Amino acid sequence: MGEMKPTLQSRIRGSVLAQAWGDALGAPFEFAPPDAVEKRTGKKWLVRLHPFTGKKGPHGMWVSEAPAGTGTDDVRYNYLFMELAVELGRMPRGREVARRLLDVYE
Repeated sequence: MGEMKPTLQSRIRGSVLAQAWGDALGAPFEFAPPDAVEKRTGKKWLVRLHPFTGKKGPHGMWVSEAPAGTGTDDVRYNYLFMELAVELGRMPRGREVARRLLDVYE
């Protein structure tokens, strides 16, 4: 079997998906004490997605009682950055990213 050489597009896609998956997996436990996973799941490691509990807001959950797999502001900011990069056809500059965030959140 021949070796597959990843393209730039597949690497970008993989990193975006990995970030979203990691966010969805860990976000229900974000800012919790180290033993929160074991207390809630009975396991030391996360082996599946869990639903969110808490307050909705612009920098976290988007809806109350968000279902398992919901992304947080981390995914949202990454999405906005990638959307801008695609629109520009290049890496956005800092001021362009700031303008996009202001346009969305003001």
